Amino acid sequence: MKVKSVRGLSAFFVGEMLSKALPFLLLPYLTRVLDPEAFGQLSLFMALSGVFIIAVNWSFEGAISRYYYRYGSRNFTNLIILSIGLIILLDAIFFAIAYAFSQKIILYAIICAGVQSIYNVLSSVQQCQKKVRNYLILQLGNSTISVFCTVAFIEILGHDYIFRVLSIILGLLISILIALPLSLRTVYCKFNYNTLRLNFLYCFSFGFPLILHQASLYVKGQLDRLLVAQTYDLSSLAFYSAAYQVASISLIVIMALNKAGVPYFFEACKKNIFNGRTIRKYFIRILPLSLIPGVILFFIPDDVYSYFLGENYAHISVMVALFTLGMGIQIPYLLLVNYLFYLSENKKIAFCTIITSVAHIGIVLVLKEISLTVLSASLILSNSVCVLLLYGLICNRGEE
Repeated sequence: MKVKSVRGLSAFFVGEMLSKALPFLLLPYLTRVLDPEAFGQLSLFMALSGVFIIAVNWSFEGAISRYYYRYGSRNFTNLIILSIGLIILLDAIFFAIAYAFSQKIILYAIICAGVQSIYNVLSSVQQCQKKVRNYLILQLGNSTISVFCTVAFIEILGHDYIFRVLSIILGLLISILIALPLSLRTVYCKFNYNTLRLNFLYCFSFGFPLILHQASLYVKGQLDRLLVAQTYDLSSLAFYSAAYQVASISLIVIMALNKAGVPYFFEACKKNIFNGRTIRKYFIRILPLSLIPGVILFFIPDDVYSYFLGENYAHISVMVALFTLGMGIQIPYLLLVNYLFYLSENKKIAFCTIITSVAHIGIVLVLKEISLTVLSASLILSNSVCVLLLYGLICNRGEE
């Protein structure tokens, strides 16, 4: 890899890590200032937001990145504007439906899903064009505003989870206002019916099959929280969510590396540096290494977690280790799925993730009746099924 590429990759990775580290460092503050029931409500809000992100965001950021690398910058702004318009339209429809039922937490989740989806589109524009400085400004600005407003609102207005919700939305809105002129100012743009139709068909053909894919990822990542909220109480959901969020430090690193590396990975695929043979080779090497962090965490004592999160969260060590094992499998998963994304094998990806999500639902429904700790192992089982299916797809292509 060229020195310039390494520097760009490093800069994107550092930006991703810093932007994710700030909200993570907020976790000990939230577990102390919010009682377990309020923290459970916050976890429920995040789970609901995930549902509506799937509904209003048809993987538009992925469609934009792929378009830029396959077809270039012409028509690029048209695609960005259409994506944002579709997000706003879909979000407004869901908001109008939810408003009739007067569920405040659902309304906030829908608003958050809309602004998060628009932000994802605009930040992906900066990333795929390798505008490192702009990308870092957006990522760090969003996290900093969100964290600062959370602490300020809670300390001034009261210890209520809703102030964290409002802070997240405010940070995203300000970042969108910054990102819009950066994303739309330099690229050719011309609107007509045919262009809109073609752009819509491109977004639909790329993103609609991935709705099922995204839904499957949601099933594996957050559906269990909704089931925990129904089976147990909000305090139990708080403990379960806290363990997941502590474990997610590994996922933050993994996803930061992935998001930073995707443009360079796609370039390598285009140059045939990565092909079916090399992907299979790296998969075999990476899979056992991805499990090491989770195994190490089994030896971390409970006192560490009580010191970090407070006395209410002292007995989550095994859950943290199990979650981390499951998240570690995301490393070989992303290697496989990014390659298949590049090949535009979206329907096959969706098929694999549907099977996995169905398996995950069955696993969760069985394990949740035993205990929260045992339920934490569900991610390991379902992610293992998923990577084996994706690996089989690549093997069946017969590429050398």
